[in-house]
Amino acid sequence: MARPRNCTRETIAAGDWFGGDAMTQPGFHEIEQAAGEPLASLIAPRAFAVEAGLKDTSVNFERAEAEFARAHEHYEMLGIADRIEFIAHAEGHVPATRRAFEFLEQHLGVAR
Repeated sequence: MARPRNCTRETIAAGDWFGGDAMTQPGFHEIEQAAGEPLASLIAPRAFAVEAGLKDTSVNFERAEAEFARAHEHYEMLGIADRIEFIAHAEGHVPATRRAFEFLEQHLGVAR
């Protein structure tokens, strides 16, 4: 089955998902600068959701939230702010499965 063209799911938190020793490797900061809001602007007009847990020690929640706000501006300028969502939850490094599936159903029309 072909991947639907109107939705994508990416993990973007301003480079935080690399973690560990990756941040000390040559070239890391060039990769980091390509993440976040600029990458999200390339995803538009497809639906885009970012999941982040308050207790997730692998991602800086506040930074992810700030990057999302900048990405949201692109969607607002295009008049499609309903296609982007920040899915925050109180847990750690776990998916917000219920809301993520609701988002996918809303934008893909696919039942679970």
